[in-house]
Amino acid sequence: MTREMIAKMYRFSLPSGYTRFKSVAKPKLGSLLPVIDRILAENYVAPVNQRHTAKRIFEQLRDEHGYGGGCTVVKDYVRRSRVRSRETFVALAHPPRARTGDFGEAVGVIGDVRQKAHFFCMDVPQSDACFVKAYPSETMEAFLDGHVCAFAFFGWVRLSILYDKTRIAVAKICGDGKGNDEGKVEELVKCVRSHFMVPIPRTATYDDFDAELERRCRARQEERAGHHTETIGERLAADLAGDCQELRVQKRLWCRLNEWRRIATRYDKLATNYMAGVFLAATIIFWCN
Repeated sequence: MTREMIAKMYRFSLPSGYTRFKSVAKPKLGSLLPVIDRILAENYVAPVNQRHTAKRIFEQLRDEHGYGGGCTVVKDYVRRSRVRSRETFVALAHPPRARTGDFGEAVGVIGDVRQKAHFFCMDVPQSDACFVKAYPSETMEAFLDGHVCAFAFFGWVRLSILYDKTRIAVAKICGDGKGNDEGKVEELVKCVRSHFMVPIPRTATYDDFDAELERRCRARQEERAGHHTETIGERLAADLAGDCQELRVQKRLWCRLNEWRRIATRYDKLATNYMAGVFLAATIIFWCN
């Protein structure tokens, strides 16, 4: 028994098996691999129903390039190439006390008229609490009113909110703008459409419709979501308590900064100059404490 064998036994508790150090040679397909890669790259810009399948790629290689191998080798390479180029996503983690907002659409009967209603959703990802309000159309007035009503419903105002590609709040969408960019609020929109809007709601006015949606949102706070032992309302209360703690810290900071006459009475033409003084004063306060 050699030293290398003993070292391998120390490294692996079980036999490691055969390890291939070089890829399998493809004498017939090797020269045509760039052609397959080019076809697969063109698939991304082609219509979904008109993309090359592995069998169609094999037929094209056989008829146009004189390929004399089998179809299985081509299928195996295409399958591995698609796995390597498959789009991947990073799990979206929301910080505590975050908020997300979006609009959705559903059909309802308002005042004996069957029409499409646009509902504004605001979600609290950390607690799964939600607020929903319906409007006749998706306008800036509805967008702003939805925020006012959502803040009154939750009892708190957030300084930052994430939105999911709504043209009212977003000037430009970067990337391809798929529906998984802000998955939490997208999931809420689907949940509202399938639970709050089924069967098709029938109300006399939009005020009655909104009252029913608010009742459903409050009733949802008595439920438990996922593996959590606390109810949605209990988790929301803990989330709002963290908001209050954060606000108290900010207030104490600005109370200390107001003691600096240069900060309290300074008027700069540029915001960066003023913030430089704020950062300097905050740093000195931190060092002194």
